[in-house]
Amino acid sequence: MWTLGHPDGDRAVIAARILGSLRSRDASPALRQAVTAHRDPYLAVEALRSLIAIDGVERLRPWLEELAAQAPFMVRAVARRALHPES
Repeated sequence: MWTLGHPDGDRAVIAARILGSLRSRDASPALRQAVTAHRDPYLAVEALRSLIAIDGVERLRPWLEELAAQAPFMVRAVARRALHPES
């Protein structure tokens, strides 16, 4: 989880992806922070994808709706896709 803050953005993105594939619930707070920190849009996108994989859309629905309306455009797109996969 500490690798989410790695100065090499590629390593942080890979860490987020791995945490999602492992379905690591312990990582949820750190992943959520990576989404909301607005430091690296690529990390935010991968962290959000991982959170969706870990917690599921229904559990995250209120937050996803907020992100779909107000987040930076890359994060907004992932949130919208999760909420409306048929679109």
